[in-house]
Amino acid sequence: MTPRTCALVTFAMIAIAFAQEPKPAFEVASIRRYTGAQPNYNEFATKAGGRLTVINNPILGVIVNAYGITPNQLTELPGWVRSERYDIEARGPASSGRKEMMLMLQTLLAERFAMKAHFESRETSAYILTVAKGGHKLRMLATEDCVPRDTTKPGEEPDPNVCG
Repeated sequence: MTPRTCALVTFAMIAIAFAQEPKPAFEVASIRRYTGAQPNYNEFATKAGGRLTVINNPILGVIVNAYGITPNQLTELPGWVRSERYDIEARGPASSGRKEMMLMLQTLLAERFAMKAHFESRETSAYILTVAKGGHKLRMLATEDCVPRDTTKPGEEPDPNVCG
């Protein structure tokens, strides 16, 4: 047996041990298609007491939050993942933080949507942003540079330089 073979066997044993551990799960979870009247309103929030509230989010957004990735890192998705919108109300242990809730959300996606995920490395093209000679010309916006958000008009496009 070569050292390389031993390393593979050891890795396989570790993977089996992880697969047998119970996955964190919400105590209670409700998933419904979004039927609200405000098409532009959505929310994804972890709240105190181990609560997760998702309103009017496509499952793509839920997956991106649950795994801490960007949408361009996902491949082979069915079209409905981007188009159908859902509300999710879930409650886990009161002491759960965001990290634990995202693990519970991964379990919920696997159970309710039969989602299976694996990670792999791929070569892709990318742009590299660098600072030009002479330094950057960026400046921090001051409080007087931003416009307060008008929450009374949820359907309108936001003004440029909205605070926050």
